[in-house]
Amino acid sequence: MNKVDSEKYTKEISEILERKLERCKRIGIKKWSDQGGYQHEEKVYELINNQGIIWASTTEWGNASTLEANRRGIITTFPKNSDPLGQIFEMTLPYYFSNRFSTRVYEHSDTIEIRNYGRFTIGRRGLKKQMFFDYLRKNGFES
Repeated sequence: MNKVDSEKYTKEISEILERKLERCKRIGIKKWSDQGGYQHEEKVYELINNQGIIWASTTEWGNASTLEANRRGIITTFPKNSDPLGQIFEMTLPYYFSNRFSTRVYEHSDTIEIRNYGRFTIGRRGLKKQMFFDYLRKNGFES
């Protein structure tokens, strides 16, 4: 597997995910808020499967100190009418490869892998990957 270390290529991968979301029912434009209090508006799509319903959007974030865009992501929440929406899960694709990031993107031939190393971030804290998957198994979300 080769490391993806290209803003252009990361954006292309993100656009594939965005096109998949656009096949889902569009709820409209909603305001999202993150743990730092930053609010932004994004198109929201509804995803439905036998486990239930979630709403999802794509977004772009910047470096905390410079605000320069450095990653794209998909954010999700449970359906609700309140404003702003709070994210319950996000998957972030960094524009450059670094061992500092928990999420890293790799490619080989026609295969793209998005891998998580270390912890899942919850607010300003982290949750070890094993604890996360143990919770899912305990609550009936087998892979």
